[in-house]
Amino acid sequence: NALVGQKVAITSNRPQTTRHTVRGIVHRPDAQLVLVDTPGQHKPRTLLGERLNDVVRTTWAEVDVIGFCLPADQKIGPGDRFIAKELAGIKKTPKIAVVTKTDLVDSKALAEQLIAVDQLGKELGIA
Repeated sequence: NALVGQKVAITSNRPQTTRHTVRGIVHRPDAQLVLVDTPGQHKPRTLLGERLNDVVRTTWAEVDVIGFCLPADQKIGPGDRFIAKELAGIKKTPKIAVVTKTDLVDSKALAEQLIAVDQLGKELGIA
């Protein structure tokens, strides 16, 4: 929403509130960027969860770059590792880690999270 300059996607503290792919377009004088927000990739526990993951994987095949968002205020956990392993299986599409919520932590915690994200990428061969 912030990058596009207006609200185009729901924001919520509850996981799995996005049910379909949302696209926002950023216009710049020298470029145009299409941002694609998908439901969150996760270990599915229901048929709905499996279908939401299908939407994510289909979208991954349609984009030029995949941004893997990891919040600065939470340690990397099993869910993050699950997603990272899924991303490691994608060979054609470039992937970047995006550390979010940097305004919620001090510089020491941010540095620790950046190191942890780098290490995760190296462990999976996606750094």
